Amino acid sequence: MAARLFLCGFWYLEKQNHSTNKLCVKTFLLSAFFIVLGLATGCQSLLKGMLGIKEEQALTDSQVYTYAQQRGWQTLELRRVDSVAYAALRHEIYKPGWPMGFRPLQFLVYSPQGKLVAQYASCEGRLTDQNLAVFPPTGLQLPDTTRRLAQLLHSCHPIGPAVAPSSGEYIMAVYWISWMGRQSTQLVERMRQYAAAHPEQKIRVVLVNADYYRGMM
Repeated sequence: MAARLFLCGFWYLEKQNHSTNKLCVKTFLLSAFFIVLGLATGCQSLLKGMLGIKEEQALTDSQVYTYAQQRGWQTLELRRVDSVAYAALRHEIYKPGWPMGFRPLQFLVYSPQGKLVAQYASCEGRLTDQNLAVFPPTGLQLPDTTRRLAQLLHSCHPIGPAVAPSSGEYIMAVYWISWMGRQSTQLVERMRQYAAAHPEQKIRVVLVNADYYRGMM
């Protein structure tokens, strides 16, 4: 039924002459079609198939490390958000002028002095090549520059071999979660490539997992 209404709507639009209106209504019909399809087939299966989003699950540190190993991330510094830190993160302002809440897919860049100089989350929109043309990234809304690297390190613990800090290095912390595996992998790999593309800077990539712990769901 949903598919029939969708096709009838498109047939009607093709008879119209206003291209702008046609595009707008086509976009609406397409969105409505997927909403109805999701309700009919089960939203979970639709999200899993199209977006790679799975149901949240509680993981142990060992499971998180194994997940990272399977993707070749064990060569990077691996950390995980502490369970007691979640409450604070959920009530923390993301950026000045933004609502409270933790963004599980994001990256933060800290200067060698430990100052937060750049921050981006997937909810901000598309991250362009122009943003990543130089290091640190440009064209992003400024973060809360009072935040320091020490605060991030205090909120998470290592789950892999410890990496000794080096003077004069930038720290790029990339948050990821297993239940958004496709999006997490894309973000991690893009940031790894970005760091490698700027050998003129000393950049240490730190992956911070934000999966739930048992009893938190």
